Amino acid sequence: MVPPRFFPPRSLDLLVQWVADVASAVPELPLFYYHLDVINYTPYPINRFFELASERIPNLCGMKYTDYNSFVMGLCINACNGKFCVLMGREDAMAAALATGCCGFVGSTFSLMGRVYDRILNAYAKNDRTTIEKEMQHAQAFSRIAYQSGNRYGEGVDSITIIKTVWEYLGIDNGPCRLLG
Repeated sequence: MVPPRFFPPRSLDLLVQWVADVASAVPELPLFYYHLDVINYTPYPINRFFELASERIPNLCGMKYTDYNSFVMGLCINACNGKFCVLMGREDAMAAALATGCCGFVGSTFSLMGRVYDRILNAYAKNDRTTIEKEMQHAQAFSRIAYQSGNRYGEGVDSITIIKTVWEYLGIDNGPCRLLG
């Protein structure tokens, strides 16, 4: 779940209360909080989210952590004695996330570059830094094209449009982008 963007919660406690209110509407479903700092702007220590939410949101399972701050990600992973699942949302930072202790990933380019990321995971398991560095260069080169062609203010071509265009080129029709609402 993504927090409100137009008027984001002004404190971590208010964010936890907002998530708790939404989660209570579907108590039988597992809930993942989506931390995407560049869009939902959280000026408070997000690593404390689990500490505050643990007792208040019984169906909270974890977080999709889409941020480049590996230190804070590690704090999230270790919060509440590792009770929650933290998935990395920045595949171009996969090597750093693995070194931080992350065990899962959710990102836009896995469907296009699965073999690259699979080679990174296998190389990490074998402690093969040369292969990790080589394959991360491939991942970062694609991410640079996809994510820097537009920006978060809608100027230029957004990354989703670029990724969907590549899918179409490969013969995978995902239809038009959804409108908000």
